[in-house]
Amino acid sequence: MQAGRSCRRGFCRMLGAAALAACAGHAHARPGRIRIAALEHRIVETLIAIGLVPAAMQDPETYRRWVVEPFLPEGVVDLGTEAEPNVELLADLHPDLILTPGERPDLDRLAMIAPLRALTMTSAPAVREYEHFRDLLLNLADFLGRPTFGHAAVAAVEADIAGARRRLAHRAGQPVFLVTFVDNRHVWVYGRSNLFQDVLDRVGLVNAWAGEGTFDVVGIDRLADRWDAMLVFIENNAPGVPADLAASPLWQALPFVRAGRVTGIASATPFGAFPTAGRFARLLGTVAGDL
Repeated sequence: MQAGRSCRRGFCRMLGAAALAACAGHAHARPGRIRIAALEHRIVETLIAIGLVPAAMQDPETYRRWVVEPFLPEGVVDLGTEAEPNVELLADLHPDLILTPGERPDLDRLAMIAPLRALTMTSAPAVREYEHFRDLLLNLADFLGRPTFGHAAVAAVEADIAGARRRLAHRAGQPVFLVTFVDNRHVWVYGRSNLFQDVLDRVGLVNAWAGEGTFDVVGIDRLADRWDAMLVFIENNAPGVPADLAASPLWQALPFVRAGRVTGIASATPFGAFPTAGRFARLLGTVAGDL
C-alpha cells in the first residue's frame, strides 16, 4: 500500500512538473490569461502585485478588510474559508494552476485537480520575513514568466519604505507600540517575529514591546512602562480608539496619551507578504510622520 501511494505521488509530481512548465510558458505568452487558484491570502497579494488576478481564492472579503492592497477586483470565485476550502468547487472550476502553501496536508489531493505549485510560506530561522517574501515574489514572477513585473513590485515596496524613512527621520530611534484593539481593556501588541518588525527596522523606529512572538494579547495597562513610547493602533477591527477606553482614567493616564503620541493607521495585516510591507510603511510614514 505504501509503495502504491509513493508511486502515485511520484507520478502526480512528474505530471505536475510538465504541466507547470506549460503553464509558465502560457503565462509568458499571454499575460493575465492563465486561470490560477490561489489558496492563501499572502499568495493572492503576491500574485496581484505581479499583475495577475486569481480566478479563485479563499475568503476574498477578509482579504479586502485586512490585507486591502494590492486591490482585489470583484469576480474572483470564493472557495470558502482558509481553514476549510471548498475542494469540490475548486475541482469544478478546472484551474490551469493551483498555488498553495507547501505546509498544507492535502497537496496530493490538490495535485489530482490541477497542476500544483507548493510555496514555502514559513521563513527559515535565520531569514527575516521581509527577505523571505521578497524572494518568494521574485521566484513566483520568474516562474510565471513575469520577471519584469516582479522587480517592479519589489522596487515599489522599497520606494514606499524609503519614503517612510524620510518622513520619519525626526522620529529616528523612537520606541513604538504597535497594537490592534481587542476590546476596551485589551490589545494585540505586536512583537519582533513578524513583517511589521522588519519594516520598523527599515524606517528607523524601535519596537517598544519586547515580546519575541508575532503578537501578545495583554491588558492596556501593560503598555504603561515606556514613558517615551508612541502608540500606533492598527484599525483592523474598528476605526479609532474604543469609546469606553477613551473615557477611561487608565487610558488618560498612559504616558503616550498624556504626551499626545497616539495615532491610528488603516488596516494592515500582521500576516502579510511582501506587498504588505510597502502598505504598512506608507501608512506608518503618513500618520506617524505628522506627530
